[in-house]
Amino acid sequence: MQISQWSRIAFTAALTMAVSQVWAGTVAQTPNGLAAAPVTNITGAQNNNGSNVSMTKESLTINVVSGDSDVAGATCKLSNPKGEWSMTAPGTVDVRRVNGDLQVECDKPGFEPGMQTIKASSIQIPKPHFRFSTDSGGSGDDDDAMVTVPNYQDSITVSLNAKASN
Repeated sequence: MQISQWSRIAFTAALTMAVSQVWAGTVAQTPNGLAAAPVTNITGAQNNNGSNVSMTKESLTINVVSGDSDVAGATCKLSNPKGEWSMTAPGTVDVRRVNGDLQVECDKPGFEPGMQTIKASSIQIPKPHFRFSTDSGGSGDDDDAMVTVPNYQDSITVSLNAKASN
């Protein structure tokens, strides 16, 4: 093993240990020559909004039907101003949230392509925030504010018509 690899391993170990504690305050010399400082332990620091709702993306379920029958294996393409996604219906796909229309186009051999436009609405979700436990007894960020984000309907059904026989 080369010295540079050992250096990377030692640096990674030191960084891992340093990340687990935050040193704050004025450094003082102790009788054993080691520097001492007040310590704040970060326990369970999280950036979440207390739920499984993301501010930036959402999961949509796509189903395809023809008349009263489900159509399995249709290829669907979804697009909005923030991106494009492909999937095989029935199924679920994650799309980026945007305050704009979602275009859903599905196709399967033997059927005419189907298209649907979904307008974005909005929902309120808990604001993402960090929670820290501190040695000084502070409880961290307890703001329970809500934020409004764009939202599409959770389940989308696209209809296909069978192609006419020749």
